[in-house]
Amino acid sequence: MPTSAAKVLGWTMKKPFKNYGKKYASDGFTAYWLVELDDRQPEDPVLIFCHGGGFVFPLSLPQVWLLTAIVRAFPSVRLNVLILDYSLSPEHRYPTQIEEIASLYRHLLDVEACENIVLAGESCGGNLILALLAHLKHGFPTASPTTSKCKDTAVKGAILISPWVNLAIEAVVHDADSSYVKNAHEDILNTERLCFWANEYCPDKLTRQTSPWVSPVLLIKENIGFWENVLPARTLITWGEEELMKDDVARFASMTNISNAFEVPNGVHVDVLFQSKSPVYDKIIAFLEGVFEAKSVDSSTSTIL
Repeated sequence: MPTSAAKVLGWTMKKPFKNYGKKYASDGFTAYWLVELDDRQPEDPVLIFCHGGGFVFPLSLPQVWLLTAIVRAFPSVRLNVLILDYSLSPEHRYPTQIEEIASLYRHLLDVEACENIVLAGESCGGNLILALLAHLKHGFPTASPTTSKCKDTAVKGAILISPWVNLAIEAVVHDADSSYVKNAHEDILNTERLCFWANEYCPDKLTRQTSPWVSPVLLIKENIGFWENVLPARTLITWGEEELMKDDVARFASMTNISNAFEVPNGVHVDVLFQSKSPVYDKIIAFLEGVFEAKSVDSSTSTIL
């Protein structure tokens, strides 16, 4: 039976790119190419994408459309895009997903000798991207490290779109001054769903409250300094003015000194997936122009159906 990502990629009526939907798997992970050049070289950029969905929902078509537009925006770049088809909760809980993205990254470096990687994730996918970056510095206890000589230089940039950085919001959902209350009637999410999904992913409340691997914005005394020198110099983080997670994402951007941080005016959670003219898309393209050192073309209306 095809996995969730395979099904979604199979819904398209045509294959828009080389090796579209091709499975890429080894011990510990499964992924699918949105595009892979037949003669892919180690120096060619590989964008690893982790989708959102509360750790319980699979890849969706809006996420595929966003990636399609990004690829078409850079016709002069030998860009490859790989979608991690991570295991879903509650059948597979923390730390399975961190182990999977660490395995994928290790395979790309140790087996494929990739030396030009861009990381991108939205919502809980952004949480996984942060976990991978932390793993590259600290080493996650149950994930094997890469032995590649490029392990400290391969990541050229990271894109975090409304990353889920606090999975222990029980303490703030009734705080009248928090964005979880102020934006309760503006965002597409609600706090009840967030609490449910967080518990499905990581049932242990203490872990959600104290582990930066699960809740990156919550640092207890023992973890002060955890995020120092973890994020690449080129990091883009975005969030919506009207989303529930606004305060936590903005706080994470501040505590990690991300200079390329953008709040979407009147934006909701992962605004770029729901607004055809979202300014987040323009920010992503401008960011990637700097990473790829290449000019983009207009592809904001690209679809593949």
